[in-house]
Amino acid sequence: MNDHMMKAVLYDRYGGPDVLYTGRVPRPEPARGEVLVKVRAFSVNGGELAVRSGRLRLLSGRTFPKRVGLDFTGEVAAPGAGVTRLAAGDRVWGVLGRTSGFGSAAEYVTVPAERVGRLPDGLDPVDAAALPVATAVITALRDKAGLRPGERLLVRGAAGGVGNAAVQLGRAYGAEVTALARAASLDFVRGLGAHRAVDHRTVRPAELGRFDVVLDAVGTDLRAFRHLLTPGGRMVALAFDPKRPAATFGYVAASTVHGHRRVRFFSGDPKRADFDDLARHVAEGKLRPAVDTVFPLEETAAAHRALEAGGVRGKYVVRVA
Repeated sequence: MNDHMMKAVLYDRYGGPDVLYTGRVPRPEPARGEVLVKVRAFSVNGGELAVRSGRLRLLSGRTFPKRVGLDFTGEVAAPGAGVTRLAAGDRVWGVLGRTSGFGSAAEYVTVPAERVGRLPDGLDPVDAAALPVATAVITALRDKAGLRPGERLLVRGAAGGVGNAAVQLGRAYGAEVTALARAASLDFVRGLGAHRAVDHRTVRPAELGRFDVVLDAVGTDLRAFRHLLTPGGRMVALAFDPKRPAATFGYVAASTVHGHRRVRFFSGDPKRADFDDLARHVAEGKLRPAVDTVFPLEETAAAHRALEAGGVRGKYVVRVA
């Protein structure tokens, strides 16, 4: 076997999960300031499904093959020149940056050293792959929304990869958490710490009451949920409507004319300090990984298919090695 090649998940055209396949590509080499990471696991995220389907082709272009995978856990295989904080063998987790695109669905990945953090001791790397997305939730609740103890927080998509972290962290920050999820997932979100769990298919938004903060991990019907904000309320959207992404971005932009009740869209671009905060929350018992199902690398298409079907509780994780 050629040591300079590696397995990676690729696709040669836009389409459904079946376009994904496991191929071989050159193993990357770390540039100055980067680390080469041997990937142990990654999770499946909604944004990459939208890109793979072609709904964002105006942004993603028509150059193929393309890659999938945004976050990862693993070990440093080799530090690049100038990297002194990390050494070979260090257990790490991270998220590829906005300019890097996708590509963590592979045996190795290169990433700037500032975009990875050390994995907490005792945390299994496969379980841990469910948590890098929580860096966006920490920033959204703490910094973008400024969530304060005693405030009322509504989490949409509370059983999913982003939502489950929002429920846990909202409770840890002292908020009164209302979680919207499917009926089959209500006990799950209660177990995460939600004070109130509601089946989103049986209750209209107007019947939910008023909230100081709305964290949206769904991306649809933003107008209806924005109207639930109290005076001074804040809404942060961490997802866009996968069927109408342009409509989501347009509404978020239009909301800026409405002062403090505007919708803030936040996609996350975590760096070292964010992963340090994430590790601290895990160590303090405020946040635990929620893994629905673990798939092998060769079944990444099945993981995409499962996420598109809905009903996930936590994250779908793919084991690489």
